[in-house]
Amino acid sequence: MLNQDSIKFDEEKRELHFEKINLRFAADTPTAWKKNDKSGGHYNLATLWFFSQMKKASTGVYTKECHAKNISAVTFMDKKPLDAFFTKAGEMPSNVD
Repeated sequence: MLNQDSIKFDEEKRELHFEKINLRFAADTPTAWKKNDKSGGHYNLATLWFFSQMKKASTGVYTKECHAKNISAVTFMDKKPLDAFFTKAGEMPSNVD
């Protein structure tokens, strides 16, 4: 498993750099995780990465930082299942393709 410290966000290039394995992905790369809202869309890589970085922050601080970095925030309905998925061994949620 990759250490969170080995993943850097390049705001200028809008990329996530996985330093240990020297891979770069566009921040807007879609993931298999569907948003639990009416849009029917999927979260992008930057949104899930940033949520994992900020999961201990208050909602206000998290939202403010998302806005500052131009990264979409995770919906309220998805915060708990995302946190469980990234921190515990558990069942795959139904909104993951």
